[in-house]
Amino acid sequence: MSINTEGFSTAKQQLIGKLCKENDCVALCLQETHRGHQHIRPRIPGMKLAIERPHEKYGSAIFVRKDVIIDQTSLTEEDNIEVLAVNMGKLSVTSVYKPPGSTFAFTEPQSFDYDLVNVIIGDFNSHSTSWGYEETNEDGDLAEAWAEAHHLDLIHDAKLPHSFNSCRWKKADWEKFAIDLDEALSDLDPVPANYDQFVRTVQEISRKHIPRGCRENYIPGLSAESALMYKEYIKLYEEDPFSEETLSAGELLMAAISEERRKSWQDLIEGVDMTHNSKRAWSTIKKISNDPKKSTPHSNFTADQVAHQLLLNGKSAHKKRHKRNPWPQVDTESTWYFNNLELQTAIDSLKNGKAAGLDDIRTEQIKHFGHNTKEWLLSLFDNCVTLSQLPKIWRKARVIAILKPGKDPNEAKSYRPISLLCHLFKLFERLILNRLGPVTEQHLIPEQAGFRPGRSCTGQVLNLTQHIEDGFEKNEPTGVVFVDLTAAYDTVNHRILLDKLYTMTKDSHLTKLIQMLLENRRFYVELNGKRSRWRKQKNGLPQGSVLAPVLFNVYTNDQPVYPGTRSFIYADDLGIAAQNSHIDKIEATLSSALDNLTDYYNNNHLKANPAKTQVSLFHLRNYNAGRKLSLKWNDVSLKHCDHPVYLGITLDRTLSYKQHVQKVKGKVGTRNNLLRKLANSSWGANSSTLRSTALALCYSAAEYACPVWGRSSHTKKVDAALNDSCRCITGCLKPTNVDSLHSLAGIAPSDVRRTVASRTERSRQVEDTRHPLYSHQPAPTRLKSRKSFLHTVQPLSQPPHSTRVILWEEKRRENHHHEKLPIPTEEQLPPGHRCDWKTWKSLNRLRTGVGRCKYNMNKWGYTDDTDTNCECGTSVQSMSHLLRCPFLIDQCCLEDLVAANEKALQCAKAWQTLVAALGWDTLHTRRILDQYAPFSNLYKIHHRLVSIPAPTIVIPATYFGRHDHNLKYVIPVATIDSFKFSYYPRPIRIWNHLPGSAVNARGITNFKEAALPSIRMMQPPVGSHIV
Repeated sequence: MSINTEGFSTAKQQLIGKLCKENDCVALCLQETHRGHQHIRPRIPGMKLAIERPHEKYGSAIFVRKDVIIDQTSLTEEDNIEVLAVNMGKLSVTSVYKPPGSTFAFTEPQSFDYDLVNVIIGDFNSHSTSWGYEETNEDGDLAEAWAEAHHLDLIHDAKLPHSFNSCRWKKADWEKFAIDLDEALSDLDPVPANYDQFVRTVQEISRKHIPRGCRENYIPGLSAESALMYKEYIKLYEEDPFSEETLSAGELLMAAISEERRKSWQDLIEGVDMTHNSKRAWSTIKKISNDPKKSTPHSNFTADQVAHQLLLNGKSAHKKRHKRNPWPQVDTESTWYFNNLELQTAIDSLKNGKAAGLDDIRTEQIKHFGHNTKEWLLSLFDNCVTLSQLPKIWRKARVIAILKPGKDPNEAKSYRPISLLCHLFKLFERLILNRLGPVTEQHLIPEQAGFRPGRSCTGQVLNLTQHIEDGFEKNEPTGVVFVDLTAAYDTVNHRILLDKLYTMTKDSHLTKLIQMLLENRRFYVELNGKRSRWRKQKNGLPQGSVLAPVLFNVYTNDQPVYPGTRSFIYADDLGIAAQNSHIDKIEATLSSALDNLTDYYNNNHLKANPAKTQVSLFHLRNYNAGRKLSLKWNDVSLKHCDHPVYLGITLDRTLSYKQHVQKVKGKVGTRNNLLRKLANSSWGANSSTLRSTALALCYSAAEYACPVWGRSSHTKKVDAALNDSCRCITGCLKPTNVDSLHSLAGIAPSDVRRTVASRTERSRQVEDTRHPLYSHQPAPTRLKSRKSFLHTVQPLSQPPHSTRVILWEEKRRENHHHEKLPIPTEEQLPPGHRCDWKTWKSLNRLRTGVGRCKYNMNKWGYTDDTDTNCECGTSVQSMSHLLRCPFLIDQCCLEDLVAANEKALQCAKAWQTLVAALGWDTLHTRRILDQYAPFSNLYKIHHRLVSIPAPTIVIPATYFGRHDHNLKYVIPVATIDSFKFSYYPRPIRIWNHLPGSAVNARGITNFKEAALPSIRMMQPPVGSHIV
């Protein structure tokens, strides 16, 4: 056994001793013990120290079992590369540690003997693809050369790809799981003290009926059915890799895997809201596509340091304890008992795929609990209320520290804590929330919009911007302070919270229940695979708690609103606005409001952060464009921000939203890259998959809070990015008319979608009493150029879907587009979308009349060839000619293309190489590329050289050099009609017979010049035209 200990503490000694005993370890090699000569020699229970190299910074040691006889020991330490050897009979165990800064070299200790059975193990700090790294460095080369020179074999690979160790929920026998668990719990009392036994029972039953395992060679998308197909394919391939049966099996296998990957992606898109963050989409597509993972930045920061920072966040600046007001004695029977309907509703709200807490019970298991198990849970929850007790594990949290993007890994505040709580505890909280929510809702102040039914970020931002627009109409500038709180949820004082909760609800049962949930909570932090020690959380709300947002609203419900100001609150985000025709009076009002707020924060143990608090001024006075608010808070000058961000919307002085639109355009552009990556994959190149992905990723980000900024004159920038999304869906080229893009993608134009979204929000504002702008009367219109929400947007008269279709149809008629491409105006893909990806792209380009025909390529300047005639010799090769070219078996027209009938599909397939990038997209061709390096090199060197493989392939085993000073380019030998080449996007030539030939050239350009004359001499066969 070998372990890099990175220090040697008493706790590590005990843990390593336990591991040695459990694994019957004979010899133990330790690296980086960090123990100098002044330290006591290291000890391991049950082991004896054979040899040690003491060192403060490095240090190594070898232990052996106490009954083992040691013949000889020795060590070397040149350039701090520690090589320790222990001989035991015919066996020699050698520990190697090479510091990262040293160059690998193996200096043999005196007792080292290559004739013995040698086990050489340790931390080589050398990278090589032979043991799992993505690349080989210099040390890796040296280590490999040394091993090969002495005939050493790699017997253990510590850098193997991580096994896929996860419950296979889809393969679980949930019926037997529920039955056995119901039976096993029949004799277990549902009290908090028995929860640990309950967890053990669930785990034991799960092991019987939920498959678990490690798959070292994990293939994303390989289901049980396709796994059998994979085995059959491997068997056929080993017999004859190029037989028809093998090729057919490979195609079926790839189709099955692609379908599974497509389903996984569709489940993610439909189940996750990616309006604000597409990180999960990127990680999923990279996982499915087997992309290499990026390395995380190295940090010497420890988990204990992050844990200490979390405690500092919740530490109050006031040492004086809050005196709790007495609550009435609880004598009556509690009414806080739950029923089956409440439990089932709460279970249905759980989301799959969430990380488990310390009890390791997943939401997938909870959703499949049987009737008796649910009754057991109900009794457990009721007993928790009655006995005022919780299972001990529910009070514990595992906190994962994740480095924030672009932050310094050596600072504690650079890490975002993600708290993992037990799902059954969160289920218990959900039951309480469903009772507590309606009670607190009627007492919350109207300024608070966070985590409340009927309220949203869009409505709150509209509330603020409409207030600013009213100021524009009244010729009154608006000053706003965007207040920042430091770790707002972590500083909540429990005593104050409980007093406020009882004052609001007058329910002592509820207050005591919440007190029980908050007290005696503990957590530990995990960072880079290492744990901190347990810490006790005295203040604050549990991060990840279901109740935390509502309790925070209760805690801050009494925050003051200073006279002459308005407060716009969303959870812990606060904006204080003041209006006046004189800017200096605005400054005075806001300064007094902040002083008033300081007293409130001090009394409630909240920490204001003046360094991050921003002030902004909104007005239309261009002569005062450079005017900035001058405010101080707690003797700190507040930063004036010209472009503040409130709830994800970037504002500016005149509410033009220019900067916000630019940000949205960039975000959509980034997500379009994901869409393109999806379109270039074998499993994602599907019109329906691309459309649903574009709506979930691109359009959701582009339309967030669009009722606020959708009337800006800069929205065309976002439209351009969304047009690119439609191009990805349809496969159309950039010159394609945008109206055609929307019709072929089955998505209404961007401006139509924004208009309908705004009108939908307006309907809510008119009808829903909970909306922040309900019954608001805007200021009278003074400026004709302003387009405020309440003055310009009308409520819906029909459902949103119908309104989108009507407005879309009107726009098409205005542009006379319905005459150019008579596709029905519907929010769904048109006929032909079930075709394969290449045919779908070809069909759409023929429909729009924009494709890579000779005429268009010459027109766009991609070719300088004056010959634009088609190979049929009858006419110019234009897009309209492609529909009636004599080479076609059946000619077609625009009506055929719109209907996507058999004629249209045959035409699209005949010309699909004109619109599809040809590549090696089948399993057997990938095998060929792996097996025949010469042709692979040729294909990679000529990235513009397009080829189509046929079943019968003959490739010469000619070596291609990697140096570009004198490359030997060889055209492969092929049988009749096996290979067809072209220099894309030049005019394409076709031939039947391709003789073997070689051309020496000093680069691709010279190769083309030398090879093209001989290729052009070959006559294309009639009837087999490929473009």
